Amino acid sequence: MKRTVLLLGCLLSMGLYAQTSPNGVYSTTETRPAVLEKPASREIMGGTVIRVNFDETNAISATQKGAFEYACRIWEENIPTTFPINITVKFGTLQNPQCLAYVEPTAGVLFKGTQYGFDNVYAKRAAQIDELGLQYANFTVEQFRDMPDATITFSTRQPFDYTINNKAVPTNKYDFVTVALQAIGKAVGFFTNTAVVGGNQLIILSPSNKYTVEILNGSESQNYQKAVSGKASFSGKGKSWALYSPATFDHRFALNYFASDPNNSETLLMQPGIPKGTAIRYIGTAMQSFFDFCGWNKRNIAVGGGVDFDFASTANVVAYQKPVTTVNTPQIKQVPETEETLEDYINDCKEQGGVGNYVLLKNGRWRFYDGNLRSIVEENNDDYARTSDGYLRTKHIYQTAVGNFRPKHVEYGLYDYIPQNPKSSFNSYTIGTYNIQRASRRPYNTFSAEDEYIDTEIGFQQIEGCKKILVEQTDADYPVPYTYFVEPEQGYFIAYMNKRYASTFKLTYINDNGQTIGQPLTIDLSGTQKSAVAESKLSVSQNGVALHYKLSPQIENLNGQYTICNMNNTMHRKQGEVQSSNGVISIIDLPKGIYTFSIICNGKTYSTKWMK
Repeated sequence: MKRTVLLLGCLLSMGLYAQTSPNGVYSTTETRPAVLEKPASREIMGGTVIRVNFDETNAISATQKGAFEYACRIWEENIPTTFPINITVKFGTLQNPQCLAYVEPTAGVLFKGTQYGFDNVYAKRAAQIDELGLQYANFTVEQFRDMPDATITFSTRQPFDYTINNKAVPTNKYDFVTVALQAIGKAVGFFTNTAVVGGNQLIILSPSNKYTVEILNGSESQNYQKAVSGKASFSGKGKSWALYSPATFDHRFALNYFASDPNNSETLLMQPGIPKGTAIRYIGTAMQSFFDFCGWNKRNIAVGGGVDFDFASTANVVAYQKPVTTVNTPQIKQVPETEETLEDYINDCKEQGGVGNYVLLKNGRWRFYDGNLRSIVEENNDDYARTSDGYLRTKHIYQTAVGNFRPKHVEYGLYDYIPQNPKSSFNSYTIGTYNIQRASRRPYNTFSAEDEYIDTEIGFQQIEGCKKILVEQTDADYPVPYTYFVEPEQGYFIAYMNKRYASTFKLTYINDNGQTIGQPLTIDLSGTQKSAVAESKLSVSQNGVALHYKLSPQIENLNGQYTICNMNNTMHRKQGEVQSSNGVISIIDLPKGIYTFSIICNGKTYSTKWMK
């Protein structure tokens, strides 16, 4: 009987666990500092690369991709060298209204059953430290290289702001980069995989991770008492950090975050909850203690020698002297994946490697070079890993003679360079109004009463290291190019188009070292409105709290994306998914103004204008 009650308690707790999982990133109404920027002068760790796979079951714009990739660059600077971390990113419906993102680490497959725990991310670091060849000898190169380490699902129900400029986060939105940073922190292992069972018993779930098995033990009652002690902590790098452990057990936050302290910038990113209007770009030194606590910084010292590691610093960047314009640069000719061996891959990604000079690639491999770095990268601009500031990441390995010993030295470095290749995409559009000032680039007599003017949102990514973006717009109805500058940190820009004709956009990324010209992007929406009007009409009504929409006649099995945008201030906007031709969307957080409401489904756009 007792066992039955215990099992029932476990099932009930797991139901609660599913709604309040420590794997989630949650919102809060707590007041936090509005901006916490990464320091301009900072140490940058080794050569970790986060490889991202965007699951576009629900469409993901270049703006969204760029914001997540920027968060990856910030984390890469703070993670000790490991094999590339593979993260899948998608957007979907999360049941908990407070949940901003949900993280699903991959159950341990690599190194399962060893002393290193079960999470793949730590197992990869363990392989770097100890070179456990016997543990991964039975894996193919495809399994080892491409196996996903975590999946992050961002909520389509939440109002996110995707700009990288953290000084412009609206007070009614969550900063997407901050949410992504916290989610990536979970993906690399900062959460206890636990559940409460019966009378205050905190059990470790399977599979566990390295942090879980270090912070907890085999006594379920002791684990619970630690979680509600108010004084739980861990130590690393000679300092102790308080963990969130309130007197009332909290499934979401207990032991899974640092203690709440808005004044502690070193732990602020990974404190419980994210409020609207808050932007955090600083990981904090506490996360270095986390890696130390989980054994990431241990290294085997070879008999008769040793290894010294000097990490890179933004205060010591090798300057680029030769401005270059790169147009449609070719890719590096890699060994075909079907021909390489697991040994080849592991050797290319090793933390140490042989004596020589190396530059880090986006795929996580170190590429050897001999002589001037500029001589090999100018033709392969888009293949190299970047920091959040756009610097290339390098490594120099050498040996010195000390008596009978030859210790090895590993020096990481940074190299300033031209911008990456521009990547852009069509995000959405809203019905515009004729504006003489915006249209003044062409003679007045080129306009027709049948013309329909739209504001087209174009997103871009890979802007790390870019200071200005030059846009060259050529409209099919008036083929004289029109050029203007946009800000990279915005993540998108609004282009004025005549919907009856296609427009082509060519982006050039510019910094102090030179410029890089991207492939042209052509947007042709000339047929969308007619087909949309012929099939269905979109109407809306609103009461200041909720927007009621209706497509008539209705579309069966509708699965689309909606956009609400303020026509005078594009920062006031909402996006999400719709699965019905009739529905209600909350607009309580939108200020008064004139808005457009658009639904994109099956390649067609339905749009209307309304006033709040």
